[in-house]
Amino acid sequence: MHIEELLNIDCITVNMAVGSRADAINALADSFASSNPQLSSARVAHALHEREALASTDVGSGVAIPHARLPEVDGARVAITICRDEVPFAEDGSAIEDGHEPVRILVGLLTDEGQPSHSLTALCAVASLLRSEEVREQLRKAETPAGVLDVLTAAQSARTDHADRTDRTDRTDRTWRVSAAPASDRC
Repeated sequence: MHIEELLNIDCITVNMAVGSRADAINALADSFASSNPQLSSARVAHALHEREALASTDVGSGVAIPHARLPEVDGARVAITICRDEVPFAEDGSAIEDGHEPVRILVGLLTDEGQPSHSLTALCAVASLLRSEEVREQLRKAETPAGVLDVLTAAQSARTDHADRTDRTDRTDRTWRVSAAPASDRC
């Protein structure tokens, strides 16, 4: 799954001033609703907050991936908010929980309620792009939505080029390398 299939440039916000996790999630909801007429900001915000209440979607390294499933969504959709300042994302509102740092990159993900596989595939696609510190740094420095999209498409292209080179290697060796990777390196 390619980022271009998931992300509309109208769902990218940069240099957003938010003071809390709730504000950040509401900003994502507004982005989704502004470019998806079938979605209301309030409905999306409620679904994202409801999921966040189960467990923080802070994945570390200054990134959070709030996500939810809604019947109004066809397939998967992504919205990205790059915050101007760090946002405390821990459940208790503190800046750091379990070694996680405050968040500046928020990637919202909405998927079809009836297609759980869309959630996993899209979450894996997004998370794999954000593993690189270089990509995260470029996203934090991006000044426009087009700049964010450029960073992500370049990262996607680099991953695709790497995968193509890997396909030309011995498949047995590749299978071993994938299965032997630490769980944190697998989707």
